[in-house]
Amino acid sequence: MEGIELQKLFYENQKLFSRIAREKMFRLIPNQDVYEKILKIKSLSIQDSSTDISFLIHLKDLFLLWMNNLGMDKVPPIIYKLNNLRELNMSGNLLSVIDPEFENLTKIQDIYLSRNNLRTVEINFEKLLEIELLNFRQNELFALPNDICLLSKLKYLNVSRNQLDNLPVDFYKLKSLEILDISYTKIRLDFGLLAEFEKLKEIRIKGSPISYRKLERYLRSKAIKITIKGGMV
Repeated sequence: MEGIELQKLFYENQKLFSRIAREKMFRLIPNQDVYEKILKIKSLSIQDSSTDISFLIHLKDLFLLWMNNLGMDKVPPIIYKLNNLRELNMSGNLLSVIDPEFENLTKIQDIYLSRNNLRTVEINFEKLLEIELLNFRQNELFALPNDICLLSKLKYLNVSRNQLDNLPVDFYKLKSLEILDISYTKIRLDFGLLAEFEKLKEIRIKGSPISYRKLERYLRSKAIKITIKGGMV
C-alpha cells in the first residue's frame, strides 16, 4: 500500500485508530494488517487544524511531519515525544515562541519554521547536533542564539526577511555551512572571515546592506569560490 493511500486511510479512520491505540480495544480493528501498516507510516502531512493528532505518539517510525498553514500559535506538546522525527515543517503558522522541550527531538535534521511570528529562538541547540537545515525565513527575529554555532552538521541556514542586524559571535565556526540566506536583513558580513567557511557555496544577500560588487571583488581577490545572489550595487 502506497504512502499516500495510507495517509488517506489514516485521516478517514483517525478517531477509530486513536481510540484503539489509547484503550487497546483491538476488537474494533477493521483490518489488523492495515492498522499495522499505518503504525509504520514514515511521513505525514496534517492538512486540517481539526485533525486529532493524539495518534501520532504511536507512529514510532515517523520521520517526516508537515503541519504548515494550520494557524497554530504553539507547537503541540505531543510533537516533542516523536523521538525519531528527522524533519518538521511548521511554516505558515502563528508561532511566537518555541518551547524548551524542542530539545527532546535529538534526531531532528531539518526544521522549517518560516512565515511565523518568532521573535526569539529559545532552542537548546547543544542537544540537537544532527541538524542540517534551519529555515527561519520571514519571522520577527532580532537575534540568533550563539549556541546555534555548535551545529557542526548545519548545511543550510535561511534567516531572510527578519529584523537581524548581526550574526552570532561564533557564527564562523559553522564549518559545514553550504548555503546562507540573509536576504532582506540588516546583517553586514565581515568579509575577512568568509574563508573560514570551508564548504560555503552560496550567499544570498538581496535586500541587505551588503554591496554585491564589493563582496564579489573581495572574493575574487582571495580566490574564494562562493556564488553571490542578489545584493546592492
